[in-house]
Amino acid sequence: MHNIAVMATIEEHRVFRTILQAVSRPGTVHRLAPTPTRHLESLSLFARALLDPETSVAAASTGSVELVTEIAKGTGCRIASMDVARWIVAYATSADGVCAKVSRGSPDYPDESASVVYLVESLSETGGDIGWSGPGIPVVRRPSIPGLDRNEWRSIRHANSSYPLGVDCFFLDPQGRIVALPRSTRLQGDV
Repeated sequence: MHNIAVMATIEEHRVFRTILQAVSRPGTVHRLAPTPTRHLESLSLFARALLDPETSVAAASTGSVELVTEIAKGTGCRIASMDVARWIVAYATSADGVCAKVSRGSPDYPDESASVVYLVESLSETGGDIGWSGPGIPVVRRPSIPGLDRNEWRSIRHANSSYPLGVDCFFLDPQGRIVALPRSTRLQGDV
């Protein structure tokens, strides 16, 4: 039993380091695990590395309620309403401007903002029509994140327009890949 716990801890640390790499290099694709095949598996890896009983999580729509329930069971975090939760899970196709509905922090406590995890079908470092610039991005990047419509991109841009206030966003696909969009990243183009 002890070896299983140690192996789980090692895996969580590896995933945590991968998430940190994604945050430090916005718009680049990183792999959380070699072979997940469903959103729940990718999200579970992500959640076990970052969520704990002190953390709250919410579903952005009825489509992600089941996933949030599973994540809460697996991490011990509590389920909360979207306006107070620190982590929000949203399918990209039904996100409905989620960044406008969550906490962006306050001037005294910008770190009390929410983070949104968008579940997408695929990720690529190139091919997108929205440019990303800012810290960790030496040259404008244009990652491709199919499924996020223009209104959702506008919601993200607006939520992050008053840095250091804003919402950190993560994009996860069923293949275990992740792209991070920290609140310090600026979106360019027609969003």
